[in-house]
Amino acid sequence: MQKTEKENRSTLPPIDIPSAVIGVINGNEDATRQLDEALRQKLMPYFTARDSKRAEDLTQDTLIKISTALSDFDPNLGEGTYEQNFWGWVFTIGRNTMIDDHRREQKQQGGMINIPIREDRQYPDAKEGNEGDKGQSYQIDDRAILNLIKSRFPGLLSGAEQEIIEQRIAGKRNKEIAELLNSTEGSVKTRMTRARTKIEREILEQIGFKPAGAFRNRIPSDAIRNGGIGSIKILGRFYLREEDVRNYKGREIDQGLLDNGYVLLSQATTLSEYFHLQSGNIPLRHNGRLYIKTDVLEEFRKKDKTRKRKRVFPPSPDHKKLGLLCQTLAQYERAMKAIKANRLPAIKNRHGLFVKEEDFSAWAETLRK
Repeated sequence: MQKTEKENRSTLPPIDIPSAVIGVINGNEDATRQLDEALRQKLMPYFTARDSKRAEDLTQDTLIKISTALSDFDPNLGEGTYEQNFWGWVFTIGRNTMIDDHRREQKQQGGMINIPIREDRQYPDAKEGNEGDKGQSYQIDDRAILNLIKSRFPGLLSGAEQEIIEQRIAGKRNKEIAELLNSTEGSVKTRMTRARTKIEREILEQIGFKPAGAFRNRIPSDAIRNGGIGSIKILGRFYLREEDVRNYKGREIDQGLLDNGYVLLSQATTLSEYFHLQSGNIPLRHNGRLYIKTDVLEEFRKKDKTRKRKRVFPPSPDHKKLGLLCQTLAQYERAMKAIKANRLPAIKNRHGLFVKEEDFSAWAETLRK
């Protein structure tokens, strides 16, 4: 008797994950099929146990996200083997997909969205900090704001502005939206800015949220990225509340951790190192801050030296990428402020921001005086 598709999936032979990942990135069809089946075999039971009605859709959405991000997967970001780190990465994407899906489906309640899923729960292969280590969690996202506009503020946005927001939420880029609406990228950006300004003024400010930029001199930028302070992200921009900023400022650095060989991630790493480490499983999240052991950081640096890097083309031989010149995230943030204030000359191209090494050295010297 012929086996069903489900039975065939349950008896799939194990595959070599590293080879399959490389094969998919290189466009090998057999590797793509094998990895797809292996992912489905893991993800379907995971989602079925939590939301049986949406399991198939959640699996498909997760597969799309994995396919898009596969070339950025770094097997060195984790304490396990290549395969263990890969599945940890997969389930983290799956968990986030499930949370996003539940947020979209929930009815808005007074402008705030609640989801029937515990965000503090430890899911398989998805490491998180303790509930006490996180800032206040606000269940407000782009979809919630759009639903609120349709139900309570139907005249807030123009038809074109609302259409652009809907397309952005659907994952389309400005160029794609412009083609869809028979418009230009410049027009799409202008309407998006107008829509965001209206949403800030009429909705977000009314419930106490301000753009994160308004607090840039009061909190480090990594406070938002590592979840140490409650925030929401609407149309690509972060928003905070005054109360949460005050609470975050009251948190102290744990001297006990420093005495036991830990250092603050934002102070001990370069910009590139910080962005590779801050979203992975290596740092210790405690009281809204990220710490890392010095020996673990050194081991990461040894492995990082062998990582293949994209070729970068500076505007001239005298220019270097700003991120490579800065020794820490804090120095990078200060350099960005200096560039915006025209105190540090810089050139921007498609590869990033570039500064002459002599200009950077002169600017850094003024900070020491």
